[in-house]
Amino acid sequence: MTGSRLLSDAKVAALIADKREERSARTNITQDYVLESIFSAMERCKQAEPVKDRGGNPVLVETPTGDLTPAYTFNAAGVFKGAEMLGKHLDMFQGESTNVTVNLPFDGWLLERAEPDTPASD
Repeated sequence: MTGSRLLSDAKVAALIADKREERSARTNITQDYVLESIFSAMERCKQAEPVKDRGGNPVLVETPTGDLTPAYTFNAAGVFKGAEMLGKHLDMFQGESTNVTVNLPFDGWLLERAEPDTPASD
């Protein structure tokens, strides 16, 4: 039997669902936890939270005027990956071409949606 055929069997699907629930309860990793983690990582990647050291203290940097201020970084790839994962969870991409080219760095961002049946440009 192939995997897809096994998964279409109601008993097998129910057993898999039960085992997933058991694992979720045992590890305390739920869909909510995963979604909250993705969202939190996205916020950090968007500079919404200061960079922290291992002790949880903000990392300070010196400004051109000599003042100390919390460090922030921007991670576009992390934001885009988190958005992609959340979008897939919400089924936002069904029936659409998801080929998007993002050219960074740039004075702004250039987003190009590939035409269906057309490879994305490099």
